Amino acid sequence: MVKKRAKNTHYSLEFKKRAVMLAQKEGVTLSEIACELGIPRANLSRWKTEFSKQDGLENTEQKIDALTENKQLKRQLKELQMENEILKKAASYFASHQ
Repeated sequence: MVKKRAKNTHYSLEFKKRAVMLAQKEGVTLSEIACELGIPRANLSRWKTEFSKQDGLENTEQKIDALTENKQLKRQLKELQMENEILKKAASYFASHQ
């Protein structure tokens, strides 16, 4: 069952671009993708027109991939920094108790 979204819902740029990329695949219609995502077909059609006027979907897909990778790397960096701090504290604790 497809969830209906409230009126005046604001969609993220990433969501819009991914929706348009899905709509670009062969063998699917805008209506099918819109129904699957629970969005109005008119929105998807408008987004498709807007993005085709900009820099093209190939470049957009690369940007989305880069942003996703960047978020993942930032999360990983933060986790490793926390682990490093824990190890420093543990080393200090054990050094002072010998």
